[in-house]
Amino acid sequence: MAALCFWRESILLVDFSRFTPFPFALGIDRLSALFLLLICTVAVPVSIFAVSYFAKHYGEQRRNWVWTFFSLFLSSMIIVVTASTGFAFLIGWELMTLLSAALILIEGDSTERRHNVFIYLLMMHAGAAAVAASFFLFLPYSPSLDFASMRTASGAVPAGIRTLIFVLAFVGFGTKAGIIPLHLWLPRAHPIAPSPVSALMSGVMLKTAVYGFVRFRWAVVVWIRRSVDRCC
Repeated sequence: MAALCFWRESILLVDFSRFTPFPFALGIDRLSALFLLLICTVAVPVSIFAVSYFAKHYGEQRRNWVWTFFSLFLSSMIIVVTASTGFAFLIGWELMTLLSAALILIEGDSTERRHNVFIYLLMMHAGAAAVAASFFLFLPYSPSLDFASMRTASGAVPAGIRTLIFVLAFVGFGTKAGIIPLHLWLPRAHPIAPSPVSALMSGVMLKTAVYGFVRFRWAVVVWIRRSVDRCC
């Protein structure tokens, strides 16, 4: 389906808003399809490797929990790249953090591991708060927090608010991407994660931050254009 949407440049949208107290919709356009294909391309070989890895390292009861969290972790990344509203994006974004932390903790509960996971969660939640704040700053200018409305409203946002949105989005997505100096969680979380989980975090989760940058490129472009106009 992702390949078809990418090839035909078509858009598939499923709206769950009537079942939720906030706008929640998932959609696949060409950009979503590209990152969805990336997730599937990485997830298939990693999942195949995980079968023998989990069987070797965990007992049956713990293995069942690992597979549950592992599957939900993959699902959360799919939600992120297919979300078409701010709330859907933030839910997937937060689940991605919590589920990856659970998969790291299921490997052990030493003091050092708990400390490293705390640093990871602290920085991820700070980044998520920055992304959420950048979304909510659109509320006075956009009728809703779906991405199409936010993009349309971006030109009407005052220069100062637009700069703040850009900074918050950069910090939020940059933290998830591990951009220096926002990378302090990276050497703490990756080495202690189970190998299949570490592969997904490196191969896919970090790329969701790139997706965030690309998805909201219009906010960056408008900010740069207005900044150049003021300088000239």
